[in-house]
Amino acid sequence: LDFAILHALRAAAPLHVEAQSICFAANAAWRHTQHASMASRRRRGMLQLLLATAMRSAEPFQRASGAVPPRARVAPLRALDSFMLGRLDEMRVTFEEMTARLADPDVLEDMDLMMKISKQRSDAETTVNAYETYEGLKEEFDGAEEMFREAGGDAELKELAREEMKELEAKLAAAEAELALLLIPKDPNDDKNVMLEIRAGTGGGEAAIWAGDLVNAYTRYAGSQNWKVQTIDASPGDDGGFRQYTMEIRGESVFSKLKFESRAARFIENG
Repeated sequence: LDFAILHALRAAAPLHVEAQSICFAANAAWRHTQHASMASRRRRGMLQLLLATAMRSAEPFQRASGAVPPRARVAPLRALDSFMLGRLDEMRVTFEEMTARLADPDVLEDMDLMMKISKQRSDAETTVNAYETYEGLKEEFDGAEEMFREAGGDAELKELAREEMKELEAKLAAAEAELALLLIPKDPNDDKNVMLEIRAGTGGGEAAIWAGDLVNAYTRYAGSQNWKVQTIDASPGDDGGFRQYTMEIRGESVFSKLKFESRAARFIENG
């Protein structure tokens, strides 16, 4: 179903007349998830995001065709459902428990256990902080909404509250989208280190020089990420660079950022 929506979005992007079909495909998938198993419902947040995008994309063209009155407004769709909010609450409780355990003398005496808890806490910290930000924005939005209701006949105060609600609603949508992405399960290999091998292709000396440029580029990138680089094997080229170069890169989230780098790279001269 996720692929069906993505396909509809991709196919309809260059064709404005197809915008309504995006909503149809997204809505069909969304209705299906209402009856899905608990495990499958973990993907509902992403489907909601796609559906909201489809609705926003289609609305201007629906208005232009008369399908939606000019003042009609599509009800905002939230990226987080009760299941995802419950998961976030559980993560926050676990995060606080891990923080408390790190002050436990028994844990401090066990280096392996302390490192394990510290790693788990670090993995959850970004999501918990994003959830705290989201809840703060939600409280501000509720306050602005209450101010709007209590403004009575004060047009100036109502307009002030309305503008604040509009700004906060955009921030809430962005915060919810971020949380929905953070809740997607991580690749179990993301935290592993990598062995990176670079080989010069056809092209003789120029290919070796290009391979050397790649070695320098990856080495600089690793340095910017505070990773450690160790040369495992290197075969210098006759005119500089390397015919073959193997390095080990160690650090935090190395594989997650380099796992798509398995490819061929070409150098094209201009002029």
